[in-house]
Amino acid sequence: MHDNIWSFIDSVRPALSVSAESLQPLLPVPLNLYKENHYFSFYHSSEFTLLDGTKLKNLNLRVNKKENDKPFIFYVDLSDHCIKLEEVRKHYPTLVITETPQGHSSEDVTGYSSAPDEKGQVVTFSFAENKAECLSSVIIKN
Repeated sequence: MHDNIWSFIDSVRPALSVSAESLQPLLPVPLNLYKENHYFSFYHSSEFTLLDGTKLKNLNLRVNKKENDKPFIFYVDLSDHCIKLEEVRKHYPTLVITETPQGHSSEDVTGYSSAPDEKGQVVTFSFAENKAECLSSVIIKN
């Protein structure tokens, strides 16, 4: 089990560069295929809680069928533990704003993204307008 969101991200990032199968052993719940088309397979899992009390829910994974089933986008919502932007910046100090609220909903987010790593992977941390001081979701994109 993962201590916190940082140990969770550190463990899933390398697996997401490989395959959905390499991700499954890192999750305490099964990934379930729920939809697919000619280009992508879509997976989701039930919610689970990290050791620090952070609840991870709405976990979704999109796998690219055209690139040997390589994971393309990994998304997860967070709740029950407030992680502030200052803490995110301790782990990812060079974040840039990549998404801003459009004024359509209290669910609109401000997104802060890392620079692509050597494999092109980007991590985005989103803060929803309805609770702007707390991290609401994490997206990892290959």
